[in-house]
Amino acid sequence: MVEGLLKRFGDVTAVELVSFNVHKKELFGCLGPTRAGKTTTINTLTGLAHPDAGRIWIGGIECMSSPEDAQYVVEVVMDESNLYRGPTGFENQFFYPAVREMRQSDRRHRQRQP
Repeated sequence: MVEGLLKRFGDVTAVELVSFNVHKKELFGCLGPTRAGKTTTINTLTGLAHPDAGRIWIGGIECMSSPEDAQYVVEVVMDESNLYRGPTGFENQFFYPAVREMRQSDRRHRQRQP
């Protein structure tokens, strides 16, 4: 759940008081024109950007107080390929969890889930 999300860059408000819910087994998409705040919203959900105001809960985890735990429950597919060219698609799935030091058994379990 996202509640009252606000993100500014200097005098520019990138995301203004956004609120939404995504329930278990739902897919969520972010659509809008250029500079609408889509990427900034996703970056706050993944911990790449810190919101100026608002609250984010993912899988029962309050992201501002436990950002490291929240990273393990968010998966993002962007509109452009972010894969490394050498490894296969399957091998690419292991890269970011490995960087985050997720146990190999947990990575394999997550890959098998629908």
